[in-house]
Amino acid sequence: MAKPDLHAKRAVASFGLVPFEDWGDRSDRKVPKCHSKSSYLAVMGAVQDIAASARVPVVTADNAIWLVCSKSGLYLTNAELGAVVRKGKDANALAEAVGTLIRSWSDPQDAADQRETIDCLVAGLNGDHRPTRKIFPTELKGRSW
Repeated sequence: MAKPDLHAKRAVASFGLVPFEDWGDRSDRKVPKCHSKSSYLAVMGAVQDIAASARVPVVTADNAIWLVCSKSGLYLTNAELGAVVRKGKDANALAEAVGTLIRSWSDPQDAADQRETIDCLVAGLNGDHRPTRKIFPTELKGRSW
């Protein structure tokens, strides 16, 4: 299930997938207001639809959206997000763009770099824990993580 955070709200609104009537200021990276349960469910459903169209897990589509919207990623403006969809020639343009981004993550040429990144992340997450209480215990590598 996708988390309807500010990145997902901004993306699906900019893509034109969820209408937000009270989103008056669409400049730069302003986020639409999302006050109702139905609005949150609409955002979550739109991300699910993107994932289904791209034939990837919802969490992967959610992460891809985060990467194009966050300051730690591409940090596209609302206009740039809207342009992603307008550039396509058919209704599946967004799914194709997300699919291409996701497939680029699994490029075999980057396997060593990905392994190094994962090892660094695991070491950091385990760092402050006692040896008997590791989040990612070495003996479970390949079985549970």
